[in-house]
Amino acid sequence: MKLIVVAGARPNFMKVAPLLWEVNRRGGIEAYLVHTGQHYDERMSKLFFEELETPRPDVDLGVGSGSHAVQTAEVMKRFEPGVLERKPDAVVVRRRQFDHRLCPDRRQAGRLVGPLRGRP
Repeated sequence: MKLIVVAGARPNFMKVAPLLWEVNRRGGIEAYLVHTGQHYDERMSKLFFEELETPRPDVDLGVGSGSHAVQTAEVMKRFEPGVLERKPDAVVVRRRQFDHRLCPDRRQAGRLVGPLRGRP
């Protein structure tokens, strides 16, 4: 099974950390962590991942600052190639602040990933 986990703000990394720990403990699941790039201070991020004992993100979308519209468009534009490349079975989006712009609700996540996987 392939899983993409999306987070961007520090509180969201704390919330997805237990999921990543469990995936690692169980095995048999290929999990990719995607950082949207909302909090992009390298020193803070490094410390955060070390303290949470989670792997560094596999992908950093590096969206940074901008208007709501610009950030939303950039996250979606930069996220799609990773979905097409990895062909995940599921996408987990920790819904808070910036990350939820990628998939405002679970139905939206399905509508985004489904067609990319050849599913309705």
